[in-house]
Amino acid sequence: MQKHLVMISPHKAMLDIVDRHNIKCTIIDKINNIRLYKSITNHNLILCDYECIETCYSLLNGLHNVHPISTIVTLTEKAIPIASEISERLHLSYTSLDTVDVIYNKVKMRSILESYKDFSLPYIELMNKNQLRAFIRKFSYPVIVKPKDGVGSVGVQKICNDTDFSEFKFTDGLIAEQFIEGAEYSVECFSFSGDHKVIAITEKTIVGEKNFTELGHIIPANISKKTNQDINNYIVRFLDIIGIKNGASHTEIKIFKNNIHIIETHNRIGGDRISSLVKLSTGIDLVELSILWPLDLCKKIEISNLFYQYSSIRFLNPKKGFVESINGVESLLYSPNIISVECLINKGDNVKPISDSFSRYGFIISVGKSFNEVKLTSIDAINSILINYKN
Repeated sequence: MQKHLVMISPHKAMLDIVDRHNIKCTIIDKINNIRLYKSITNHNLILCDYECIETCYSLLNGLHNVHPISTIVTLTEKAIPIASEISERLHLSYTSLDTVDVIYNKVKMRSILESYKDFSLPYIELMNKNQLRAFIRKFSYPVIVKPKDGVGSVGVQKICNDTDFSEFKFTDGLIAEQFIEGAEYSVECFSFSGDHKVIAITEKTIVGEKNFTELGHIIPANISKKTNQDINNYIVRFLDIIGIKNGASHTEIKIFKNNIHIIETHNRIGGDRISSLVKLSTGIDLVELSILWPLDLCKKIEISNLFYQYSSIRFLNPKKGFVESINGVESLLYSPNIISVECLINKGDNVKPISDSFSRYGFIISVGKSFNEVKLTSIDAINSILINYKN
């Protein structure tokens, strides 16, 4: 029997993979995204508010009774819990609801990890501002306060002193954690029936100070073989602890004084086009694996000397002001080692400094033969885009 794939809110690369492998597919998405599917002629398309789980379940249950569904795949943040619950109700294989709940709820994740010495980090679920005061007295400044279900650096605050504390405005749904110094990385993995493979370790650059928005990523990270192996071992244990068994995962970590600390994790590929960097550096297509593996259309990969080039993404970080003119973008398209350029800034725009992952203005993707080469290429390329502001 032909496999029947359901994809919730897929992006174009996922559609291209399905077409390339001639996979029978049903697409679920919201009606405001219908323009994305104008050229779709050989797949089923169901338009509904998939966040209304009972509506989505009723539609897919009816479809499943007529055309049995093999698996549900989504790489969209909001759709992952939906896919998990519907898969469970239809008796399809997927990351369990319990595991998804731990991933999406930072308080629950910290609660589980505090039972493991190497993974424990002081934290508290905040019910009021006085609890934060007591937490600071116990663990000192600085501390991090963030939404317990947040993504994309939205709402992340670093409380460094009494002034910051006084200015902090309490809202519901927050977690406070002891702040971890050190370099920041993410670990891109794919799990094959509990066999976790670390595909890449990504080195991150953030805006700095109290802004934790990422300015860029480089694959592979500039770390020693020992650190690489330590991260491998640590992440494999972590994925076992939280219960991820299949599919892509993206785990953010910090390393300070040779100690590894979990910041957060996701059971999906990393955002910020990290999957593009993984493919450029290793040849492994995490999006393709995410579709083919649950359909039993590929074998698990073996990791050995994966890297054959370095890759980088660097994001535009304009200062505040009205744009008089912008130059240098088109010339980058013909520059050696520049793979992709996107600039969303136009003359007349009132731009503001980026504050989270959803407020960026564009990026440059580049490749190189060494970490330093690709880093310099990306920085030079960003600096060659000249933005003139109105006085």
